Amino acid sequence: MKELSYNLSQTVNDYIKRIETLRKEILLTPLSPKAELQLRWEANCSRIFFSLKLAGEELTRDKVQKVLMSYSQKPDAEGKLILKYKKSFDYIQQNWLVNHRNVTSNDLMTLYHLAHSGKFRVPETEIKRFLEYLQVHPEHPVIQAAVAQAQIVADSFFIHHNGTTARLFAYLLLYKAGYDFRGLLVLEEVWAKEAEIFHQTLKRAIENGNLTLWIEFFSQSAIASLEKARIMITTDNTTPKLSSNDFWNLNERQKSILSLLETPGVSLTNKTVQQNFKVSQITASRDLAKLAKLGLIFSHGKGRSVYYTKV
Repeated sequence: MKELSYNLSQTVNDYIKRIETLRKEILLTPLSPKAELQLRWEANCSRIFFSLKLAGEELTRDKVQKVLMSYSQKPDAEGKLILKYKKSFDYIQQNWLVNHRNVTSNDLMTLYHLAHSGKFRVPETEIKRFLEYLQVHPEHPVIQAAVAQAQIVADSFFIHHNGTTARLFAYLLLYKAGYDFRGLLVLEEVWAKEAEIFHQTLKRAIENGNLTLWIEFFSQSAIASLEKARIMITTDNTTPKLSSNDFWNLNERQKSILSLLETPGVSLTNKTVQQNFKVSQITASRDLAKLAKLGLIFSHGKGRSVYYTKV
């Protein structure tokens, strides 16, 4: 495994202080539930669009929005890519937000398989050693995420899609430490708009074996994204870029479904919704799909074994 070192430069320390300040402002700013839901959903759209763009996929933002708003059970090839990435991020949000358990090689492979298919390219023993090193005496979560992203790319942990997986894993480490920033951090937008600088900075850092400049760039990108998020939540600019506001409105039955899931450990199935609310299978499916699309509930399993939880 390639040896990568770094220094905690004054620039890095200054950036980390700024990130901490922005984090407090974002977390403490009052925001209505509906406005927060809209902003989080928009951020998720951007995260998916720009990450796939960095991976070389020719998708439009409108396509991403339509897929995430659609209740179709038969997405096309592009739609499948979009939904796989959303499922990967759902996994991070649901399983790793403020999770004190150490990440294992199995967890990393689970994340990889949610978006792609394949296997480790390097011996799993080396990956285990790296993960142990990364987590024994962890740095600030932002530094830890930057280092992990660079190491996955440097050693090509997987047969394919190392860049996408590395970006997802960086988020996992941030969320694990509680650095979700209300779900509004979108690093990929900054990177995609400065794609050449992004790729060159990471490439040179890996070639030189010193990640200091990459960590500075990663931290600076986080600041740019968080500054944008701070402005959005402290102004009236919370209207989504969607043609209709109906997408955000929940009917009474959908609100009741959420209420049923408030109790910790409770889950619902399509059949449960049918029985409780005396509705058809199609209506229950639409209700559950909409709540899942909005990120208010999570789906588990496949086919007839699918069930839903709030957290």
